[in-house]
Amino acid sequence: MTPRTILASVLLLASMAWAWGETPIQVARRARSLLSSPSIYGVAILSSTYHDDYEPAWLRGMVSSGAEYFAPCYDNGDLLMLALPVSQNWRNALTSKGKNATLSITSNADPSVPDPRFHKPGHGASWDPERPAWRRGMPGKQRLTLYGHIEVLTVKEDDETSELAKCFVEHHKDASHWTPGSSDSPHFAEWTRFNVDGVYRVGGFGDESSIGWIDLDDWRREGGHPEDEQRAPVQPLSRPGSASVETLFTENGESAANTPPLRFQRPSL
Repeated sequence: MTPRTILASVLLLASMAWAWGETPIQVARRARSLLSSPSIYGVAILSSTYHDDYEPAWLRGMVSSGAEYFAPCYDNGDLLMLALPVSQNWRNALTSKGKNATLSITSNADPSVPDPRFHKPGHGASWDPERPAWRRGMPGKQRLTLYGHIEVLTVKEDDETSELAKCFVEHHKDASHWTPGSSDSPHFAEWTRFNVDGVYRVGGFGDESSIGWIDLDDWRREGGHPEDEQRAPVQPLSRPGSASVETLFTENGESAANTPPLRFQRPSL
């Protein structure tokens, strides 16, 4: 690809973003902010592919998908994940040549949870009544596909990765019961980093939101800051009629903060 072709492509992407009402920087910021949205609970769909030598043979090349926890613990948009190789999905990803996988991350599909872009001005998280009601659902909200590769982390109590492990449990308090070395966990687990190599975003309906690839430099640089330049909050979804995550994961009247101590050694198999 020549420099002139690259420049033309960049200008085309920029003009398309402006036509949709979103600049490339806004697209990257809004996409990154979805990672810490309190309404999706840090859940994504991990997808992998069955290997060419897998038995039974009819599964070879087929895609396996399943829901997994993630935590946005890296400033550059990579994600921390807790892999349990008892899952065939994880085994596919961890034993593939490039440890490649994809993550699908979507906005809350509940029509009663409006996309933050379309809140009624001055009324908190209320739907703007001037917008058509048929735009409230999932097709009008943003969703991401992250293409990347898995890196298995070696965790020690005195290194940076132990802080990442604590970050993960801050997002998913229940996960402390199946972290590496936990006495509660029946399965082997290991910390992994999902290194993002490409991001495809569907911002909603194409007449008002961009649809396409996000520049990876923009993704890594924007850090999940919305338009007001304040970091998007990471907290449980709390709305009338719903219990907080802290309440749901509190056992026997104890505080949810009293989670088992993290262990950073691998369990004996």
